[in-house]
Amino acid sequence: MFDEAEWKALYLVTQRQEPPEAPSSLDTMIRLVATLGGFLNRKRDGFPGPQTLWIGPQRAADFALALEAQRALESKRSVDSSSG
Repeated sequence: MFDEAEWKALYLVTQRQEPPEAPSSLDTMIRLVATLGGFLNRKRDGFPGPQTLWIGPQRAADFALALEAQRALESKRSVDSSSG
């Protein structure tokens, strides 16, 4: 459901740690996405609602794009420093 860049960026942003080798369960990933849309994920909150599930994926895509841009910049810097 999520491409690699999306779920890794989502994990980095929401958990503030390196992503695991494989993505978490779909339920966990949906809850992580929903937190970006305002879902608090408390014990008695139940399943995220449609609004949080609408906003969350939009923000997750933005984070994935930012992560890709950062990696491209770091890659360019390492090439520039090795050639100079």
